Amino acid sequence: MMSGDAQYPLEDFWWSMERRAADICTYFVPFNKAALIVRGLNSELSLTRAGVGHIRLKSGRMPPESEFMWKLQNTLHNNNKSEWEQLPRLALLVLTGNYGPERRDVTGFPRWWLDHPRLLPFGYRAQPFDLPSWVITNAVKMITSSVVEHRADVKAFAADVKSVAEGLGRLQLSTLERGRAIDVGHEDSEEVFLLLHNARQEAATSVQRQHEDAEGRGHAAVPFLAEVPEYSRS
Repeated sequence: MMSGDAQYPLEDFWWSMERRAADICTYFVPFNKAALIVRGLNSELSLTRAGVGHIRLKSGRMPPESEFMWKLQNTLHNNNKSEWEQLPRLALLVLTGNYGPERRDVTGFPRWWLDHPRLLPFGYRAQPFDLPSWVITNAVKMITSSVVEHRADVKAFAADVKSVAEGLGRLQLSTLERGRAIDVGHEDSEEVFLLLHNARQEAATSVQRQHEDAEGRGHAAVPFLAEVPEYSRS
C-alpha cells in the first residue's frame, strides 16, 4: 500500500484502469485467449504503465495496491492458461466491492469491448483496439482544434506534435510483439505519454494567457492538463 497521507497523483486514472480491465475480463463469455482480448488488455496496461512509470520516475511513488492489476499483469506476462481462467473471478471481486469501494471509470476512454459480441463466434475477426494510439490521435485533434479556435501560436508546440507522431509510429510497429509480451514497447509508450502531456499543457497555457491578457487580468496558475475528450460511438 502507498505510504503517507498524500493522494497518489494519478489515483483516479489508476482505479479507472482497474475498473476497465475488470469489465473486460467479465464481459466475454467464455473468457478465452482470443487475440482481440489479449491485445486489447495489453494496450490498456501499456497506457497504465506509461502513467505509473512517469510518476515513479518523477517522485518515486507507486500507485495504491491492487491485487487484481498485479495478477492481470503477471498473467499476461506468463501466458499461463490456468491463471488466465481465474481472471474473471478476480475481476468480479473488484466489481462487487470485495477489494474495496466500487471503482468507476472516469477516463472517457472508449469501452471498445462493447462493440463485440460477448460470445465470440468461431473464426470471429476484428481489429484489436489500441488505447495509446486512440489517446494520441484524439488528443492531438483536440489540441489542434483549440489552438485554431483561439488563434494561439501553433509553432510553439509543433515540434512536440511531430515527436508524438513519430512515437506513435514506433508503437504501431511493435503491436504484434506487445500482444505477446507485456513489457515490449514500454519505453516508447512512456515517451509518447510525456510528449503528449507537454503538448497539451503548452496549448492550455497559451489559450489561458490570451484570455487573461485580453481581460486585463494577472497570470494565474494553469491547471495541469485538460480532460481527455469524451468518446462517442457512431
